[in-house]
Amino acid sequence: MLFIGRADRQVKIRGYRIELNEIETILMRYPHIKEAVAFINTDDQDHTYIETVMTSDKDADPINIDEIKRFLVTYLPAYAIPQKINFVDAISRTEAGKVDYKSLIEKVK
Repeated sequence: MLFIGRADRQVKIRGYRIELNEIETILMRYPHIKEAVAFINTDDQDHTYIETVMTSDKDADPINIDEIKRFLVTYLPAYAIPQKINFVDAISRTEAGKVDYKSLIEKVK
């Protein structure tokens, strides 16, 4: 048997181990956020960073990204704060109902 990758969504960035599920769970505590997905992305210079995509309640006022970051600072260490936070109408899913990370990454580029 050959196992590649991690099933628990733990990643390592700049020497720090980060649980992406933990970031998602904390984001879901923020008022009016319906769904949150955290993932790893890379910039043009191949630097790795955490990015999130979220959906909000349709009838809610627009959510301020700076307020979300201040909220996250109270629960997460600085190295686990997402560098990019995006809002979308819907989280892309595969036919099996799982999050389609490839599609989400393309959507936020």
